[in-house]
Amino acid sequence: MSITDFSGIIKKIKEKERLEKLKLATRKKYAEIKAHPVLYALQKEKEKRRYQERKEKKQIKSIKDESPRVQREKRRKWREASDNPIEFIVTRGGQRTAVYQGHTFVQMTSTRWYCSKRRGDCKAILVMTEDRKFVELLKDHDHPAPKLFRTATGQIVRLLDRTRD
Repeated sequence: MSITDFSGIIKKIKEKERLEKLKLATRKKYAEIKAHPVLYALQKEKEKRRYQERKEKKQIKSIKDESPRVQREKRRKWREASDNPIEFIVTRGGQRTAVYQGHTFVQMTSTRWYCSKRRGDCKAILVMTEDRKFVELLKDHDHPAPKLFRTATGQIVRLLDRTRD
């Protein structure tokens, strides 16, 4: 391998570090906003305006705006998903986790839950209503589901794969 081969890897690592710092700064900023009721109300109003603007620009589509074929496909996915209820568990670290179709998701907003393998570049997003009803699964997982086991008490435990190749 030449030095130029490593420069691409180093750039990727630096980019990931930059994104991680940005993510932490954003979380800290939103935590401060949530602590102040007035700032929180202003933030919610700003988010509503942004949503309406995106909806007017047709960046967000209602199912009514889709073709009948796409509507049927989405509704079929919703029906299939409703047959697979979402379960909620708390991890050892105290984080609330959703289990859906054998995959685990962590909450990022009140309605969006990201695949817990997101750091491994999985882009799957679970969308729910605020009262935890399934809406849709955006994007597919790029990895197999973790091995989960239900104990006699009903607790869900993830099994670690200790096999080495």
